[in-house]
Amino acid sequence: MKKVVVTGASGFIGRQILPLLKGTGLEVHAVTSKMPPEELKAFATWHTVNLLDAQRVSAFCKNVQADRLMHLAWYDGVHDRKRSLENMAWVEASLHLIRNFVESGGERIVYAGSCAEYDWNYGYCQEESTPTTPHTFYGQCKNSLHNILEKYCQQKGVSYACGRIFFVYGPHEFEDRLVAYIVNALLRNQRANLTHGNLLRDYLHVADVADALMKLLDSKMTGPVNIASGRPVTLRTIANMIGKKLNKSELLSYSSREGKVDNHPVVLANTARLRGDLKWTPAYDLEEGITSTIDWWRNKQLSTANK
Repeated sequence: MKKVVVTGASGFIGRQILPLLKGTGLEVHAVTSKMPPEELKAFATWHTVNLLDAQRVSAFCKNVQADRLMHLAWYDGVHDRKRSLENMAWVEASLHLIRNFVESGGERIVYAGSCAEYDWNYGYCQEESTPTTPHTFYGQCKNSLHNILEKYCQQKGVSYACGRIFFVYGPHEFEDRLVAYIVNALLRNQRANLTHGNLLRDYLHVADVADALMKLLDSKMTGPVNIASGRPVTLRTIANMIGKKLNKSELLSYSSREGKVDNHPVVLANTARLRGDLKWTPAYDLEEGITSTIDWWRNKQLSTANK
């Protein structure tokens, strides 16, 4: 039986991928640095491995000898991810993991890249033509890793693809990210203070992100592939949609400093490879995705209050 390893398996995207792997005929090995969530234990054989521990990673790869790797894990510092030097540690850890995976017989790798790898001054991000000159240390590290992996896998004869993920929302998101922040503030009857409503961004529900990565893993596509909707929306539109659905639009507050927070007014993905070559389409449109996200957070708040 073919084996797949998923790193970051208990994370925002990883926990959506595990149920999709059920019934694929693959033996699933999930890697986390923490205790696996109770609701996900049945979907995989779990391994508690700190990917920054090179010795443990080497032993894990030799023991499992997986055929496929979905590498999602990365430094998850919410407030300093763009600038943290921990990003460099994750470049080193990822290279060590993938080298050991390949040396243990690995054949196919999908790596979770980021739209931060692009030069956002161009606004419209296309895999083959938009410069990858990132503005953040996070983006530089992600793109440097991709460039190394692409050449390494070519030399080793290993199939490799990079899913460049754009803006994601949905269940289990960090609460200070845009959609989660607005939903939770309004559910608590608190004011949601926003300063960047006119920015155009390309959002995709986390379940669709997971499904696209799964489709990519099961394909023979190589190189970078944008994982996004291809349909830009202003952040104000998202906020107003949430406010209307919760009948609390009066709690949305826009600062007079709006528009001065970010000098990249548009970040949009070209999704020709995703939709055309990979034949993938999302299950959620924005309104359906926002509705399901509100329902999830409402249920989470209710279950917390009842404990």
